Amino acid sequence: MVISLKTYIQSRAMEFEVLKNKKILSAVSGGVDSTTSSVLLKSLGLRVDCLFIDTGYLRNGEVKEVTNSLKKVGLSLRVIDRKQYFYNLLKDVVGHKEKREAFRNVYFQVLKKYLKDNKYEYLVQGTQFAQIGFKGRNSHNHATRDFLKSGIRVIEPVKGLKKNEVRVLAKALGLPRMIVDRMPFPGPGLLIRFSGSFTRAKLKTIRTATKIVEEYFSMRKNSCAKIYQIVVFLVDEPKVPFINRRGNGEYGNILLIKILTESYEKKQIQYKPVPISASEIEGLTDDLLRIGGIARVCWDLTPKRGCGVNVMSGGTIEYI
Repeated sequence: MVISLKTYIQSRAMEFEVLKNKKILSAVSGGVDSTTSSVLLKSLGLRVDCLFIDTGYLRNGEVKEVTNSLKKVGLSLRVIDRKQYFYNLLKDVVGHKEKREAFRNVYFQVLKKYLKDNKYEYLVQGTQFAQIGFKGRNSHNHATRDFLKSGIRVIEPVKGLKKNEVRVLAKALGLPRMIVDRMPFPGPGLLIRFSGSFTRAKLKTIRTATKIVEEYFSMRKNSCAKIYQIVVFLVDEPKVPFINRRGNGEYGNILLIKILTESYEKKQIQYKPVPISASEIEGLTDDLLRIGGIARVCWDLTPKRGCGVNVMSGGTIEYI
C-alpha cells in the first residue's frame, strides 16, 4: 500500500468528520473488511455499535467465532437470529442472479428495521470496491433503492481499496492475525454454495463439506499458509451415478472444490489454484465421499485474473 494509515484517514477526513456525535451501526461479518471499517472509525473516537445477522447460511461455529474475534478487538456486538425469516423468504429462489438479489432484499429489510427501531442514523459497511461491468449480478451489500430512500446514510470506510490494502490498514490498527489473514467468505454465505432451490438437506450437505475441507487444511499449516480462499460448491443437477457404501447403485451430487492462492504479477492480482499433493487430494476426497449423496468430488483448476477495477477475462471465484 502506497499510503500510511494517517494519510488514508486524512484523505477521508471530511467524510469521517460528519460522523462525530452520531449514532452509528456497523453491519459486520467478522471478515477483515467490516472489522477494519469498524475499528478504524472507533479509533477516531466515534461511537460504533456492531450488528451480526445470523442468516442461517453461515458455516459451522461461525457465530461463536465472530463474536469472540470482535470482542478481542473491543467492539460492541449484538447478534440477532433471523434464520427462519431468511429461509421462509428465500426457499423458492432458484436462479443464480435471483439468489443474490433475493438475499440482498431480505438482508436490507432486516437492517432497515433494526436501524429504524434503534434510531441509528448511519450504517457502516466494509465494501471494498463497486462491482462494475458485470451484468445481472449485484453485490449483496449494495444498498437497495428502498433502503436508500429510508434516509439512512451508508458509510464505506475502505471502499476503493484492494483486499491486500485493507489488510495493511488492519495491521496498522493493531488487529490480530486471525482477523487480518481471515479468508474471504461471501455475504450470502452457503446460499450461493449450492445450485437450485433451498432445502435443509442441501444446506446440511454443503455446510458439512465446507467444514471438512476447511478443517483439513487448517491442520496442514504448510498448505494453509498459501491459501487465499476455499470454495466448496454443491451441484444439484444433473445427478450422476455412483456406488454407495452398501454396494448399491444410486444417483447423487457433484461436489466442486476450488482452492486459490493470491499473488501479484505485473500490477495485477492473480488467483490461481493452490498446488496440492496427490495424497492430500486422495485423503480429502475420501473424507468428502463419506457424506451421504455425494457421487463425485471434482477439483476446479480455473484461475481468476484481476480484481476490483482491474478485472480481466477468466473465471470468477464464486459459481453464483
